[in-house]
Amino acid sequence: MVCEACYLDGIADSYMDEHFTAGQGIGYHQQKNLTCTLDYLPMAINMQEAMFTKNLQLWYEAARIFMREGICSGQAQQGKSHVLKDGNIDFNLCHSCFTCYIDLVGFGKHFKEVDTPTGKVWACDFHPTRHGFSKCAAALNEAILVNEFTVLKGFIVRYQGVSQPCPRSTFTTGRSWYGNADFIACPDCFEEVIQGTRLESMITVRNQVQQAELACDIYSPRMRSLWREACAKNDYAGFAELARHRAQVYWHTVPVMKRLLSQQRIRLMQQQTLNNSSMLYKRLDMTAGSSINYSGVPQLITTYGAADVGYGYATTYGVEAARLGQQAGNLALSSGSQAGNVAYLEALWEAVE
Repeated sequence: MVCEACYLDGIADSYMDEHFTAGQGIGYHQQKNLTCTLDYLPMAINMQEAMFTKNLQLWYEAARIFMREGICSGQAQQGKSHVLKDGNIDFNLCHSCFTCYIDLVGFGKHFKEVDTPTGKVWACDFHPTRHGFSKCAAALNEAILVNEFTVLKGFIVRYQGVSQPCPRSTFTTGRSWYGNADFIACPDCFEEVIQGTRLESMITVRNQVQQAELACDIYSPRMRSLWREACAKNDYAGFAELARHRAQVYWHTVPVMKRLLSQQRIRLMQQQTLNNSSMLYKRLDMTAGSSINYSGVPQLITTYGAADVGYGYATTYGVEAARLGQQAGNLALSSGSQAGNVAYLEALWEAVE
């Protein structure tokens, strides 16, 4: 069963249209909630494949499996999983995803069903929440289009074990890295940019867990473009020099920016506190001042003041309010001058990031 929106978007006016019939009011009369079958990604993919190959039986078989098998949860679990027959590759599929994604398109012979050892768990690598799912789905789509399983297998082999997104310029510990003395790359960026290129042999550290705080150097479009240019010219020395210069600029700019921004946040909090205190003392000054008897008869009136804030306040509360407001204003001025420094440093870093 599919909803009207999905029917109009993908099925109407196709060769599959004649195999569907309207079922208005089914959910109301049966007093049950219904879910669109195409909301389940394997079913949506099989629908597209059935339309492309004009193989309606593929859709029927996928629908039958959808009704019989449990929907993939993506959660850690024990029990049987489907893995590649060749090699010890860390890639697991639940029975539902294996059947809908792999077996129905003719790639099932390349997998085998295995039992998970006692005490160990696995999670389906084809669940949409898994890191890299969109890339894996794209590789599967390409493999189906050219009818060549090696396209999908090649991606799985390259991408196995990549379970976390690129940390970019954020320093992290306890992660796997690729690189050498000049630069480092996370597994995600290594697979996307470096693997299979002309200069890949320059990577001496491969998929090693490092406890030191490290950040990726190849996440930015600029560095990726420089790597491609270096590969085209077979000029690793030029790329290494640029990578080292980038690191020097980073240490002269980003830590300073972070310190200045942290100081700005502290000043902002102090400024807010001073402004709030100033408002409190102003209200106290107004309240105390209104209680003074101004009868209209000339008489001596005592006012208060100080050299730094001026004179003429009705009470000492007014003096304190002015002093606190002045301090808040001075903090605002100093924060404004530091904002210019941050912008300058940011421009320097962005030029080489």
